[in-house]
Amino acid sequence: MDNPSFYGFRPAGGRWGADQVPVRRHVATAYQAAPGAVNVDLNIGDAVKRQTDGSVIIGVEGATNALLGVIVGISQYYDAGLGALRKSDKLPGGTAYASADRRSELLILPFQGTFWEVEVDDAVTATTEAAYRALIGQNVNMIYQASSTTGKCNPKVDISLNNTTNTFQFNIVDVSPTVNNQDFAGANVKLIVVCNLPDENPPLIAGV
Repeated sequence: MDNPSFYGFRPAGGRWGADQVPVRRHVATAYQAAPGAVNVDLNIGDAVKRQTDGSVIIGVEGATNALLGVIVGISQYYDAGLGALRKSDKLPGGTAYASADRRSELLILPFQGTFWEVEVDDAVTATTEAAYRALIGQNVNMIYQASSTTGKCNPKVDISLNNTTNTFQFNIVDVSPTVNNQDFAGANVKLIVVCNLPDENPPLIAGV
C-alpha cells in the first residue's frame, strides 16, 4: 500500500533550538522554472538557490549544487489579469513585472539550521523500516519528478543513489516518525534530512 504523499520539503524542527525565521527573496521578472525542460510554477515546498542579482531560482538537483532554502510562502506577485498584487500558494511560471513595487517576492526558510521531512523517489531500494534505518547517515541528492500538467516539480530525494559522497546535497538523519509512514514497502516513505550544501555563509565560503 502506498503511503499518503505530501509535497516537497517540509520543516521538521530546528536543529539547534527555535525554528528559524523565513527570509524574503525576489524572483526576476518573467523567470520560468524548467527542471528537465518541463515548465513549472514555484510552489511552497520547492527548494531554491541564489543568483548574482540577488534573486532566487529553482534549486538544481544533483551533487555539488548548493541550495539556499525552501519556499514557505508567496509574499506577493503581480497578477496581470487582476491588475493588482496578490498572495498565493504558488508563483506562476513566467510572471512578469515592470517596477520594483510589483516584483515577485517569496518567503524562504533557509536549509541550514532546520531538519526537513521529504519523500523518497522509489519503493524498491528499501522495503522495510529496518532497511530504511540502515540508510541513516548516508548522503542523497534531490531529484525532480516534474509535471507540466500540475505545474509542479515534485522534489524528492534519490534514494537509489545513496552514498557516502560528501558533495551530495542531503544527509539522512532519521526515518520520519510520522503516522503517514504506514507501509515501508509502499511509495512515498518519508525521511528526515539535513542539507550538506547550504547556499549561505557560513559554511559556504564562496559567494554568488
